[in-house]
Amino acid sequence: MPSAATIRPSLLLMGRSRANDVWHRLREDILTGVFRPGTRLRFERLKLVYGVSFATLREALSRLVAENLIVADAQRGFSVTPISIEDLLDITRMRVMVESEAIRLSVKNGGEEWRTSVLRAFHLMERAELVEKLPNPGWSEAHRAFHARLVAACKSPLLIDFCGRLFDSAVRYRNISMRHRTYARKKSLEHREMMESAFAGDAAKTVTLIGKHIWETTNNVIAAIQNARPDAELPPAATSAALRAPTARRSRPAPRKSPALRTARYRKK
Repeated sequence: MPSAATIRPSLLLMGRSRANDVWHRLREDILTGVFRPGTRLRFERLKLVYGVSFATLREALSRLVAENLIVADAQRGFSVTPISIEDLLDITRMRVMVESEAIRLSVKNGGEEWRTSVLRAFHLMERAELVEKLPNPGWSEAHRAFHARLVAACKSPLLIDFCGRLFDSAVRYRNISMRHRTYARKKSLEHREMMESAFAGDAAKTVTLIGKHIWETTNNVIAAIQNARPDAELPPAATSAALRAPTARRSRPAPRKSPALRTARYRKK
């Protein structure tokens, strides 16, 4: 469990209520890796870190369980959902499927207002990418906004919501990809190409580009997991020994000498 100093302080409520605030903060701390996959979330510690009651914490944790960011166990309580290649592949396939349909509809239905919003989001993301630091929360927020604007004209609130949920489910894996990428990847070029093909009305090309874009990240994460780099954030089930904090070994007590030996040594003196 991270220390209180590790968690970003929040002086103003991020949501409309205390419950929304702690849900938002805890959610961000999970997505950005402050709480590693598989970490047990103990009520007493969370209560101290976030400064809220048990009832408020339980409400926030229950919402995160519904988002599949936290798992609840009758015996062990709450813990951060583990990561795995199987989970990543499932998210990726669903993202490609859902975003492809949403983009097709957006390209078909999008007008001037939609194009303006997508272009604005792209410029904000491009500017944020110039900040060369990890993590880069400004870029992460701008990146999410760009993808959201790209599908916003599909005219299906359920489809838009599903795209957003899947995008967020991939954030933890995306952070791994950024930390362990072995080559430079100018993501703004990929996003520009997607945007320009969408503005040209070429839905098929845009769908192909978004699929390639999503799978590029997935393949990079899979490579990091399979290479089992010592500092990689890997599935707890596969690397439990590597992820555990080192514990001090108990020194074995010296073997007790027999009474006869002690007596003999005493007589020599």
